[in-house]
Amino acid sequence: MQKTLLVLTLLTARLGYGQHTELSVHLNSGFGSFRGASATERSSIVVSSQPTTGPAVYTYNPYGSEWAMGYGLTGQVQRVGQRQRLVGVQAGYEALQSRVHIRRVFHTMHDGIAATGRTILTNHFLTVHPFYGYRAQLRSVALDLSAGPELAVLLHSREQGQAVTEQGASYGTSRQLESMPLDVRARLNLTAGYRRLSVSLGYSYGLTNYSEAQPGGPGELYYQFFRIGTAYRIAGK
Repeated sequence: MQKTLLVLTLLTARLGYGQHTELSVHLNSGFGSFRGASATERSSIVVSSQPTTGPAVYTYNPYGSEWAMGYGLTGQVQRVGQRQRLVGVQAGYEALQSRVHIRRVFHTMHDGIAATGRTILTNHFLTVHPFYGYRAQLRSVALDLSAGPELAVLLHSREQGQAVTEQGASYGTSRQLESMPLDVRARLNLTAGYRRLSVSLGYSYGLTNYSEAQPGGPGELYYQFFRIGTAYRIAGK
């Protein structure tokens, strides 16, 4: 009986060797844009007269293919298992943007005049990213390569634009947009850690077609985001 208990104890110790859980906080930034047939580099500001609410100013197509900066704050827990396998989840808040150049202004009093400006579209999300990966140890540096789905729940979406015409007239737009309630993406990450600090690179490839939330004809709008970040490990080896 004692021998059996000794064997079980040694076996449990061996299976648990090197396995541990890590808890960290991540601060991310990066650049995002829309891709697809309906994403655009250039658009226009439209000023229309509404019978009940008066003038309405908006960007004709705010879904820009030009890169704009985003940021986020997330927490992460991951398990480092046998053979340096990784499994974990990251969750938090992100504000992701895209940009479009404004080249004309259309007003009810004219057909359109040349202008210069831009519109920034900002989407605010709560994100959850479960992942699976592998750790490679290079001396004192731990390299983590992981991938998994990313689920981004939309909190609110807002466009803010500004343009000046050749005649010096200024037009601005600031409005809430109806958009997709959930953005599903595929995400790849590479993290290099030294002691409790680490830096990370990542790419999120959007799978949700934003044009489905817009009235009108068919189209394709998918968001993508290149992410760079820093992290601090608050628990774990």
